[in-house]
Amino acid sequence: MEDILSVPQTDTEYELEEITPIINKWLLTLSKKEQALFILRYWQGESVKSIAKQWSTSSNKLSGKLFRLRNNLKQALEKEGIFL
Repeated sequence: MEDILSVPQTDTEYELEEITPIINKWLLTLSKKEQALFILRYWQGESVKSIAKQWSTSSNKLSGKLFRLRNNLKQALEKEGIFL
């Protein structure tokens, strides 16, 4: 009866369960400042402009840093066999 009532996981839920520990492990390889930048932008949804203002830097500089962080994350995921 339990099998009939259980709701199968969606692909997205499965992917999140698989990817989240890898992202957490990757975050630990970053400096505290890089971790904060990534979390502010992608977890908390802060705009680049807002972060730049808080950190007294340019939006262009932060955008470049975020681009490099995303590429670094992509490589870490691919190393684990996850291709997006």
